[in-house]
Amino acid sequence: MNQIRIGVCEFCFPCRGPIAIGMAHKAGFEGIQLSDCGGSETGFPFLNSYVQDCYLKSAEENGIIFQAMHLQTLFNQKYMKESPKSEKGQLAHLSLSKGALACKEMGIATMMVTITQIMNKEQYYYSVENLKYALDECEKNGINLSMENDLNSEEFMKLQIDVGTGLKMCFDTMNTVVNEIDYPEIMLQKVGLKAIDHFHVKDCVENEAGFMTKYTTPFVRLGQGKTHFQEWAALIRKLDYSGWVISENFYYDKSFAGVDYVEVASEDAKTLKEVLRSPKGI
Repeated sequence: MNQIRIGVCEFCFPCRGPIAIGMAHKAGFEGIQLSDCGGSETGFPFLNSYVQDCYLKSAEENGIIFQAMHLQTLFNQKYMKESPKSEKGQLAHLSLSKGALACKEMGIATMMVTITQIMNKEQYYYSVENLKYALDECEKNGINLSMENDLNSEEFMKLQIDVGTGLKMCFDTMNTVVNEIDYPEIMLQKVGLKAIDHFHVKDCVENEAGFMTKYTTPFVRLGQGKTHFQEWAALIRKLDYSGWVISENFYYDKSFAGVDYVEVASEDAKTLKEVLRSPKGI
């Protein structure tokens, strides 16, 4: 029988830190995926003992597990596509080493990075080199490395070979659809569970113009959209997946205007428990 744990991204709530951890618990999630609290732009707060203690105390009080730390600032900087010899590339390496150390000190099993829109061979080469460094840092600190991306199945499998099998995927079920890569259940069959560290789930419908795009499509409660959430869920039940499924629905998004974000989040947590832990789903 599968052992699926459900969590939520810290930035899905309008407040971060202990408040977000409390909201995750109140909504019924078991874990939370942390952001990096500003990373290099704020002096790597997660290496500060006071910050660590505040987060860890809140997690203990709320019975919440830190599933991963996402180096969100590094993604926004886009430095993972820069030459390791450049100033930006060196800062990327610093962020990776500091992030891996913070995960080790806080008992977080996985460090997550995101690289999207690799436009040419040069950016691909630098991405591979920087991911190799990230993997070395994670292995040195005894943690896992997960990567979110916008690659198709063949492209990711090539990247994994070039970097090392220790690199695993954060598989985002909605992004595969809005990025016009594949339906999630089809892509998952191509890459296989061995390539997956954890899943991100969110759901959406078309925008007013009739299109589904990553930044304009309205979010909806899980299972009420058009991103094949039910088909994906049926497949991971069939495959007997064990691991984390993390909601990335933005609960303060205007799509949910007028409804309390914890209430919406609790509905998604209930849906995930029902659809993933019942043999037949819902």
